[in-house]
Amino acid sequence: MLANGQRWRVIDDSRLQIGKPLNSPPVHIAKSLFGTWTLRVKGYNTRARLEPVN
Repeated sequence: MLANGQRWRVIDDSRLQIGKPLNSPPVHIAKSLFGTWTLRVKGYNTRARLEPVN
């Protein structure tokens, strides 16, 4: 769950491999082509496809 209460589910096989847990990292969620959504964690060059969880 994000700080603003939004809930998202990763719908692809992307992974973010880091050495330590991140505590509330800045993220960017944007609508992409074909109606999907992507998430990026600031400072990392990995994207994940998302869908909202209701």
